[in-house]
Amino acid sequence: MTPFISLAVGTAEEREPVLIEPELSDFFQADGASFEPLLKGKLFITKKEADADFTAHIGKEGEHGLIKVEVPKDTKTTHPYTQTTAVKKIKELISANGLPPEMFNKYSFGRIKKDLALADNQTYCYKDTHYQAALYYYSQAAIDLIASRFVSDEEFRERYKARS
Repeated sequence: MTPFISLAVGTAEEREPVLIEPELSDFFQADGASFEPLLKGKLFITKKEADADFTAHIGKEGEHGLIKVEVPKDTKTTHPYTQTTAVKKIKELISANGLPPEMFNKYSFGRIKKDLALADNQTYCYKDTHYQAALYYYSQAAIDLIASRFVSDEEFRERYKARS
């Protein structure tokens, strides 16, 4: 272990980043073992450059700068519905609002999914590409969106009602 914390900062135009290495001269000794002091630090994002200790920019892969890190999500929790279970849940919500559930079916769901481009929006749809054919899973937000639009918007309901 080293008694330094390094932070690389600089601009994309600089060839090498500047290293900030605070020196830690205080070490603790007890019974022959040495201990390093606990350091706590916080980074804050500010638009006021005068308030900043250093500056950074968002960069694309391969550029200098910050990159967005995707945090893994449990898709079984965030997107628990298949098309079949989504249709069933939407029918339940439609029925609870006084409309006949037969007004909605897989055909309705498929058209809405295509027209609203749900598969392209990660809030509504997760595309699992681990298999030969992609599998699609839908979030509660997708169910709520479709059900609420179907119940409250008569034009939407007429456009997407079930076909025989």
